[in-house]
Amino acid sequence: MFCPVLRYALLTASAGHLTRLAACHGETNVVTFENIKLPGLTADTAVRYHDICISYFIELSKDPQEQYNEDVLTAATVLRFYEQIDDSEAYLNTI
Repeated sequence: MFCPVLRYALLTASAGHLTRLAACHGETNVVTFENIKLPGLTADTAVRYHDICISYFIELSKDPQEQYNEDVLTAATVLRFYEQIDDSEAYLNTI
């Protein structure tokens, strides 16, 4: 995980997924993963990671050599997956 943009894309998707799972289970407000409580993990955490990831994308976009970097392309794919899942959930909550 030496590539910050990929690291934050994975953190974004993971935080979003774990907070949605906790909300679906109707448990307490504390997210638990493999019996480990993660009290600081909230939906806002995913948004903060997303913002950091986007700032790395902006910096990398200034470097033409990063255009075909596999880590950057993978991060873009992970982040897009998160955004689609987040959009789908927002839509389902309005029904």
